[in-house]
Amino acid sequence: MAISLSGRARSDCTVDRSLTFALPYHPPYDFDGVLNFLRDRSIPGVESVIDQAYRRIVRIEKVDTVKTDEDLEKIGWIEVTHQPALHALELRCYNVLASEVPVVLSRTKQAFDLDADPAEIDRVLGALAKNNPGIRLPGTFDPFELATRAIIGQQVTVKAARTLATRFVTALGTPISTPFAELNRAFPSVDQVAGLDSSVIASLGIVRQRAEAIISLANAISLGVIELGPSVEPAQAIEQLCRIRGIGPWTANYIAMRALSWRDAWLPRDVALQNALGLPNTVHGWRDAKHWAIAWQPWRSYAVLHLWRTLIVPTDSLESLHVGARPSGNPVCSIR
Repeated sequence: MAISLSGRARSDCTVDRSLTFALPYHPPYDFDGVLNFLRDRSIPGVESVIDQAYRRIVRIEKVDTVKTDEDLEKIGWIEVTHQPALHALELRCYNVLASEVPVVLSRTKQAFDLDADPAEIDRVLGALAKNNPGIRLPGTFDPFELATRAIIGQQVTVKAARTLATRFVTALGTPISTPFAELNRAFPSVDQVAGLDSSVIASLGIVRQRAEAIISLANAISLGVIELGPSVEPAQAIEQLCRIRGIGPWTANYIAMRALSWRDAWLPRDVALQNALGLPNTVHGWRDAKHWAIAWQPWRSYAVLHLWRTLIVPTDSLESLHVGARPSGNPVCSIR
């Protein structure tokens, strides 16, 4: 349950009024881990991680009861910080979003995985989870944004994907004024991308097949052929996504993991997972990895995050799994 703490005025670049809420979680909560994940992938202008605070611009589109252009969508900013003594995250949002508070709260809870029960998850993951208590599955405020970024990031490093996504937002996003100098643009909406010629996106340095996939996805969402969100059945969404040329099983499962908050996703043929498990990046290695992951059901998404984490901060947790020796090196480039 979200608890309203206050409505207060704040003066940054401009004077505004904001609403503040406390969103409780089941401890422990690895807030630093979530912030690091989001920081590495943040798109300048759209989001930022500064001074232990996550800030971003959110767009809430209305699908019914629309009377005027102003009712069509709401765009504003939010800020999320940690209140460990309360076992809660503090959410502050621009008052222009006041009429959409239930949506803002729901999206924040999903984006920060606040309903997760670490004790229940860790009982299944066992030794894999012992070094990173309270790890959370980073979700998203905008499923289309997440899916687009997943497509852009195919077969490139996290840094390169971030650069391409920044170009995409700069060219197609919606300018907006906020009290924060680093936030000035909303990620393009489905309607802004649907119907575009692929050359527009390809001109930004994005491979044409990926540009076409982004437009096809936007068209499918606009037409209601594909729906993305936590209430959607993952298997159905993955099947529909894979019908789009340029979206394969890895990308579809990654979208399901973060945009649909699917807690049991396993990313097929993920090089980083193979390396973390000490398995070869071969057909036999992929099969062995999938077999090992059976023991982590129904929390395989958290297993993915724990395994990725071992490549950034090596631990001894994998040795007790008897999967095989971890290889040397740090293939962070394959971690999306």
